[in-house]
Amino acid sequence: MLAVALRTTSTYSHLPATVSVGNVTSIATYKPDFARSTKSFRDVNGGSVRRGDVIGVCAPAGPAVAERDLHHGVAYLQSLGYKVLLAPHVLRRRGYLAGEDRDRASDLMHLFTDRRVRAIIALRGGYGTTRILPLLDYAAIRRNPKIVVGYSDITALSLALYARAGLVSVAGAMVGAEMARGLTGE
Repeated sequence: MLAVALRTTSTYSHLPATVSVGNVTSIATYKPDFARSTKSFRDVNGGSVRRGDVIGVCAPAGPAVAERDLHHGVAYLQSLGYKVLLAPHVLRRRGYLAGEDRDRASDLMHLFTDRRVRAIIALRGGYGTTRILPLLDYAAIRRNPKIVVGYSDITALSLALYARAGLVSVAGAMVGAEMARGLTGE
């Protein structure tokens, strides 16, 4: 089960957030006071993911290092009992980016608006996420909250999702990186 429990109000900002993927658990403290002062909406979280649910995979930043990394990461998620939906352009490459900006933004929006998808996990980090941030529809994202997982360059996406849509996301293992190598909890 991929469970997310994030407490982000000023009262609870000192408490840890717990994220579990398979048998790996990470704990982090999150204090989002920077966005509190400028936004009047409540925080939104994407809920939880159970076996049999659909996890979407997209590449908002860099491309797959090797196509086999994507396939190994998908196999890992499937071994945990999840269904996986790949974004249409997930294997595209344009230099050091995972395709054109508009395609990467479109892929992310496709996963947010697909009602079957319960969570979105980035293929990998790298560079380029900030280039797609102005192309996202934050109102649609707020109406269709999902668990969003990634780190590195994906942090820019996490911050934008929180600042523009109130969506709390998770720094965690990515499909084309840690999941491609298999997570053992060691």
